[in-house]
Amino acid sequence: VIVEGGGNKVAYMIGASQFHQRGTAIGNVYDRYTVRTNVQGRPKDWLKVAGNMSVSYDKRSTNPNWGGASGGAAYTAGGLSYLNNPLYPAVDENGKEYEIQYPDGMYTPSYYVANLTNMSHRYGLLAAFNVEIEPIPNLKIASRAGLDGYISMAMANRVPSFLATEGDGTRSRNTAFNYTATITNTVEYSFGIGHDHQFVVLAGQEGVNNYYDAYAAGSEGISDDRLTNLQNGTQETYSVSESFSQSKFLSFFGRVDYALMDKYYFDASVRNDACSRFGPNNRNATFWAAGGMW
Repeated sequence: VIVEGGGNKVAYMIGASQFHQRGTAIGNVYDRYTVRTNVQGRPKDWLKVAGNMSVSYDKRSTNPNWGGASGGAAYTAGGLSYLNNPLYPAVDENGKEYEIQYPDGMYTPSYYVANLTNMSHRYGLLAAFNVEIEPIPNLKIASRAGLDGYISMAMANRVPSFLATEGDGTRSRNTAFNYTATITNTVEYSFGIGHDHQFVVLAGQEGVNNYYDAYAAGSEGISDDRLTNLQNGTQETYSVSESFSQSKFLSFFGRVDYALMDKYYFDASVRNDACSRFGPNNRNATFWAAGGMW
């Protein structure tokens, strides 16, 4: 669904979409919902503004063991179901689908999915905003900011009543928060000398911040299908882990373009980049480039 409109000063677009996919294996599901909006305007001849934002949510249900060659009999209900003896039909002599196990002892996909769940949720945000002013002809000052981030939550659960594990239920949860924020500021001036010489001079700065924070927790020994929270496992099986990383980049750059008689072109650029991933004595580096074209 898309709605768009505008006038001489402002234009906008708002859209929404949904996507649903079911995998070939029972319980393999993916759903996604997205809302997106774009707005751009020119309230003054010397001022331009624009922004766009996309918000998304997706949900998926899968099992990482499905199809794994190292999986045991419990996992053949998924990707390893081809190991079932083809002499045994999918239904019994009365035409009824097997509820728990096939005659060869392998569990049916429906029973497997009902007792082992693996669900993840992801909330995403992608946004960008920019402003450009032209205080005098051919002088453009622009600022652009962007954000790309998400929050994800996942849960895996095996109920104690699952026959393959003999009353040993498990539970795991993990959450992650991740984003990349960017800001770029530039000043650009173009001018000519006579009819044969054209110049474009640009100077700018850019900063990037990367952030990731996640944790995971799990427990085993859960004995009641009605009590499957993490704390209902045995204490000796508790597990907790945490992951964190952050890095920052800061750059300054400049460029000069020169055109002679619209036939010969020359350019030169220089930039200095700094990254927090390096030590204080090796954090900065300067790079340059030059070129020509006819």
